[in-house]
Amino acid sequence: MSTEKAFPGRRWQIGAHALWEAAPDAVRLNLVGVVDGDELKKIVQTEYAWAHGKPKWFVVADLSRLGGSTPSSRAYMAEIPSNSASISITFGMGFTTRILVDMMMRARRHLKPNEPDNFAMVATEADAWAEVERRRQLRA
Repeated sequence: MSTEKAFPGRRWQIGAHALWEAAPDAVRLNLVGVVDGDELKKIVQTEYAWAHGKPKWFVVADLSRLGGSTPSSRAYMAEIPSNSASISITFGMGFTTRILVDMMMRARRHLKPNEPDNFAMVATEADAWAEVERRRQLRA
């Protein structure tokens, strides 16, 4: 599994969570413990500031140490408009988290059918980077 030391780019710490530049078009995110609404807002704002001017970009997120989310973070997730330039690839989720996220994404697709589907869940970090590469090739 990759660590942030493998990536020499910029790094941001938001509470217990870390975000760092992993490629010219990708950031790597580690969520640790419970994510509250204010932390999630700062994470998203940091991603958007970093990605300013990029036509497409990826967020590769390790959720293996995610402890959950507060009602305020779930509410914020529901109100974030879809960004067709951003593609999120997650890995490391436990069974319960995968079920919860899958249900949330199904609901979002049902409620907002015209928004692009820029989200994927995979098992490992290697799978996540393979998915990034696959999607890079799709846009090439």
